Amino acid sequence: MKKLPIVVFLLFAQSSLMAAEQGAEENDGFVPLFGTNLDTWRQLNTSLPSFIFDGGVLQVTGDAGWLSSPRDYGDFELRGQVMFLGQDADSGIFLRVEPGTDFIRGWPGDAYQVQMREITGNTTDDPLPLANLYRHEVADGDTDYQRDRVFELYTGPGEWQMFTIRAVGSTLTVELNGEVVTEAEGLENPTGRIGIQSEAGFILYRGLEIHEL
Repeated sequence: MKKLPIVVFLLFAQSSLMAAEQGAEENDGFVPLFGTNLDTWRQLNTSLPSFIFDGGVLQVTGDAGWLSSPRDYGDFELRGQVMFLGQDADSGIFLRVEPGTDFIRGWPGDAYQVQMREITGNTTDDPLPLANLYRHEVADGDTDYQRDRVFELYTGPGEWQMFTIRAVGSTLTVELNGEVVTEAEGLENPTGRIGIQSEAGFILYRGLEIHEL
């Protein structure tokens, strides 16, 4: 694994301060997704330490597997920020995962995935672009994806992108940098695990907070 550049360490320190200030100012029902560490979370189907939580920032590397929450979630709103350190870096947020079924490269089947992919290097739909929805080995459904708007809102690698994922009943919405870009119907799993995908490149997440509805 490559050593992190000093700018990344500076980002870690800055993010910790911002998170502390944000927590002091807000009391809106959101709680940190990870707490202070990943001790209760499980790294599944990975051959490397693909997930490291340091200074409030989750570092994601590797090319397979995922990080699973210790329990199920039903209706919720999840918000945070993601940064891609290089073109084509690729990850995702799994939700309502029914454990026990694996998809390709050790990712979970019977699950939904909000795509987190850097889109300046590969502007095609293979794989799906940022903030679109995958349905892994579950029934299909309608997805309204504002593709052109996503490419306009995205500010590039090395920049923090804000996102919010809201799952209520059979519906899902995804916001990117403050604007709804994905609306999906037909989610069948009422509850399931939340997870982070390891697929390609180097990705950072920070400020991940969840509010159960």
